Amino acid sequence: MVAAMYKVSQRIKNVFKAVLVVYILVFAVLHGWGQFKTWNPGRSLEHLQVSPNKTRPLHPGLLAPTQENIRRLVFNSQHYKPLAPRLDTDGDIVLTYKEFNTAEPSFVSKHDRHLFLANSQNVRHLASPSPDRLTGLVTVFNGGVAHDRIDCSCESDLSLFRNRSGQSFDQPARLEGVIVPLLVPGSSAFQHFLDGSLPKIIQILPLIHNLDLKLLLLKPRDKIIYHMLYHLGIPEGKLLYYSDYAPHSYQGVKTESQLNTCITPPVHPFLWQKAAELLRGIQQSSPASKVILLTRSHSYNGGRRIVNRRDVVTSLRRRYGDDFLLFRAGYNLKQTQRIFGSARVVIGVHGGAFYNMFFASPNTTFVELMPTMPDGGLPKLSHTIVWRTARSLGQRYWRISMTPQNSLNDVSVDVRLLQKVLDIIH
Repeated sequence: MVAAMYKVSQRIKNVFKAVLVVYILVFAVLHGWGQFKTWNPGRSLEHLQVSPNKTRPLHPGLLAPTQENIRRLVFNSQHYKPLAPRLDTDGDIVLTYKEFNTAEPSFVSKHDRHLFLANSQNVRHLASPSPDRLTGLVTVFNGGVAHDRIDCSCESDLSLFRNRSGQSFDQPARLEGVIVPLLVPGSSAFQHFLDGSLPKIIQILPLIHNLDLKLLLLKPRDKIIYHMLYHLGIPEGKLLYYSDYAPHSYQGVKTESQLNTCITPPVHPFLWQKAAELLRGIQQSSPASKVILLTRSHSYNGGRRIVNRRDVVTSLRRRYGDDFLLFRAGYNLKQTQRIFGSARVVIGVHGGAFYNMFFASPNTTFVELMPTMPDGGLPKLSHTIVWRTARSLGQRYWRISMTPQNSLNDVSVDVRLLQKVLDIIH
């Protein structure tokens, strides 16, 4: 009797062990083996010049981010062929982007064109950018710091990241491994992630995919940023968020090693078109037919609204029927790809919703209603970015000047004038 009970108890133990093993395996598959161990890749660049083979990557299939591996990826990748990569005297990788000119917008009247050309910023952007704005730099170094007050742009002073000035931070966190700082001002928001962080990511995308490193970002305000990163092939495991390590503005972080790509052309057709190709998803087989009116009803900044929106909506709905769409914020990535992938014409007052042009076809036409004073004066906003982005993406762009109705730069749309532009477009 005792022997029988002992056998039963042993069987129960064996069954329990088997169930436990299955549970652990299922949990590991669903959540990743990384949940069971602490990430500590060690001194990834310790043997940068001497013996890069001694450095082992964290994830199977990823290369250690040594200078040897970085250079091999850059000089052998088709991604970089048009950029003529070379090494400078410090051994950093210099990328030379091709010159380009930004075509003028299309205008409905000579008066609108006159107002446009009266603005010195517009005229400056018609010419090819200066050499420093056609240069990208990929540099790798041990140590360093990152702070959201250190400029990450084509004008970056990289000595600040190397901390050659000896700036001190109050109890900074130390990030292990190789970190790519992308703390671009405002890049927690959809539009400034696209025009600020995304070009820098595209500049080193093959390196991100193949090397064992992590991106340091501002924590996204807009959820679609998480979706875009995943869509670009950048998993959550490669992302760090600055506020998790530096909750106070005076702190900053120290890095064990850095791969810095802050010096990237601010607007360039190569980067913009690469980004759009990746973000569009599978294009619709049917011809784009939708005419979309952008609204600012959910804007964080407020202002620049269409005061006679009902008249505009009625006019467009009467003309286009079911092909007319009133666009509001809050869509996920798949919905955004579908909506703008079907866009024939997109109309709206200047604002961040125009950045959805990254999901639209090169054949899409954008009509920007720009609040403009009678003397050509413009509000304090990035009034060239929508025009330059559309042209860099190979899209058609129209600008219609509209006199602001109040201090919020709300506008009253001349419906007849808008219909005239649409007649020309079609």
